[in-house]
Parts: sequence; structure tokens; C-alpha cells
Amino acid sequence: MSIQQPGGPAVTPEPPSGTNPVQPEAQGETGELAPPEHLPVVPDDGTAQREGARGAYAPYQQTPDGKPPTQGGYAPPPHYPQYPGGPYPPYYGAPHPARRSNVGWIIAAIVGIVLLLGIVVIVAIAVAAGLFISTASSREVSRSYEQTFAVTSTPSLVVDASAGAITVRQGAGNEVQVQVTRIVRAVSTSVGENAVGQIPATVTQSGNTVTVTSHFNASMFDGTSMTRRVEIVATVPSTTHLDLRLAAGNITVTDITGNVRVNANAGNITLTNATLSGTSSLTANAGSIRLDGTLANGSTLNANVNTGNIALTLPQTLAAHLQADANVGNVTINGWPISTTREGVRASASGDLNAPATSTITAHAAVGNVTVSAK
Repeated sequence: MSIQQPGGPAVTPEPPSGTNPVQPEAQGETGELAPPEHLPVVPDDGTAQREGARGAYAPYQQTPDGKPPTQGGYAPPPHYPQYPGGPYPPYYGAPHPARRSNVGWIIAAIVGIVLLLGIVVIVAIAVAAGLFISTASSREVSRSYEQTFAVTSTPSLVVDASAGAITVRQGAGNEVQVQVTRIVRAVSTSVGENAVGQIPATVTQSGNTVTVTSHFNASMFDGTSMTRRVEIVATVPSTTHLDLRLAAGNITVTDITGNVRVNANAGNITLTNATLSGTSSLTANAGSIRLDGTLANGSTLNANVNTGNIALTLPQTLAAHLQADANVGNVTINGWPISTTREGVRASASGDLNAPATSTITAHAAVGNVTVSAK
């Protein structure tokens, strides 16, 4: 096959043998090589650089100046223009849409919270200042009366009051003495004088039972701008059954033996030197229970608080079975070999203080601690 070289005669290349150089006659006068598809095919001796369907092509020749020769009939590859200031910048892909900043919303939320807290603080200060001024400038007015009732055998005292305090202590003889004190704190003495007599409080006797009742609204926000409470002090025989209920305030019992049932919705219950008989119960919704006393043989005590602590101080020799638990809190037993079991936030303890047990003690705190100690 003849190849027409630009500017030269037609040449018929022959396959060389032994080596792979391009024959000089394959070049024209201009020194251009034949197109790649017309390069001669030579046997593959292991030194060929390209493989084709027709065999191996000869190695690429270079001109004396070290540059590859121009291929005849083919235009040189295009060259891109020089980028101003240096090479072309790298391509990082299509630009992402700008993200909307949340800084403005965050700042606005912070400012709003600060303003809201400021308003709450200002209102709280104003209310506290108003209460302080009202309390400082108010006047307390009280009125007391006393009644005495003769009783026989073992009397019972029943007290049911809204707010104030209940105190029961041991007296002499076979009589029950009740002192009722109504107390009003008002903006002026005249207002207090008018209001103190309107607080209901009654003391009655039916057989061997004396009952004290005083129900009223004790809040100062009931439209009257005043506070009201009733303090009840009862002196009873050493052995008296008690049934005491108070919505808001503390209940205190001292030196009494008997069946005792005490309930304080918001307040503390304290029994000192008390001997509980029969089935006794001490219940406080929001408050603490303290008992320093003992139990008669065959009696039962149930002590329960919703939010608060229970502390029982009992004789070391008391023969009673104890069951104590706290849903959220601790149970501590001091003076008896009774261990405490804990499951997460719940604690419990169970066992005989002394055997054989003739009495039963149950102490339960929903949120709070239970402590049982020997004396």
C-alpha cells in the first residue's frame, strides 16, 4: 500500500525485522509521520507499548530537539487562552443556594424570654411589697373564750377546724377544758373587731364526747383583705381518745394515752410521751409526723405522709412488727437488727422489733424519709 506524504513521493512501507524504529523513508520531506492508523504492524516481542487488534505499534519517535513530530494531515490540539492572573481556578461544582440564617430568630427569642422574666420579676416584687406593706400596717385582733365539761371514764375529744392550731395536753381530774381563740389580722383594728366575732367556732358535749368545730375561709384573697385562724387548746384526762382534723396548721399532743386519730392536710403532727392504743392513725398530706412514745399491747399504728418525713422514737423493748417504706426517699432503722432494702428510688424495711410481736406499726412516705429509732 502506497502512502502519499505531503510534499513528497508516495512510499510503500515494509515491515522491519528485529527492531521497532520507524523507517526513514516513512517520513516526508517535512519530517511528518504517517497517521497513527497507518503505522506499520510489527510482531509483539514483549517491548511494545500498545496493543491493537492488528498487533503492536512501533514506539513513538521523537525529533532531534526532543519534541514529538507533527502528524501529517492533522491539526494540532486546540489551546485555551491564558487565564488572567494565573491558572484557571479549581471547579468545586455548582454553587449551593444560600442558607437562611437563624441568628435573628435566636436573638429575638432570647430578648423575648428576658423581657418576660423581667415582667414576672417586677410583678412578684410588686406583690411581695404589697403584702409586706399590708402585713406591716395591719392589726391583729383576737378574742378568746373557755368552756369546761365534766366527763367520766375515758372521754373522747373531737376537733375539726379549718386553719390555726390544735394543742391537746394532759390535765387533772375528770373534766375536759377547751379554750378557743379567734384571731384576725386586718387593715385596721375596727375592721378586725368586726370580723373576729364572725369566725364560727362551737364547742358542744354529747355524753362523754366533747366536740369543737370551726369551719371558715382562711385565705386573705377572699375579698376581705384579712387572714383568720382559730387556735384550740384542750386539757383532757390522761386517758382520752382523740380525733383531730385540721386543714392548715400544726397539731400537738402531749402526755396522752388512748386511741388517737390525727389528720393534718397542710401542717405538722407532733406527739410527745404518748401511748397509743387500739387502732391509731397519723396522716399528713404536706407535713411531717413525729412520735416519741409507745404502743399498748395488741395495738396498731398507721403513719402516712404524702410529702414529708416520718420520725418514730420507740422503746427498745417494744414488741411490735414494723413495716416501713418510702416510694421516693430513705428508710432508716436505728436500734434493731432490721436491714433496709432499696430498689431504685424506693426503700423499705420489714421485721420484728422484738419477738413475739404483739403490735403492728406501718409507716409510709410517698415522697420523704422514714426513720425509726430506739430510745
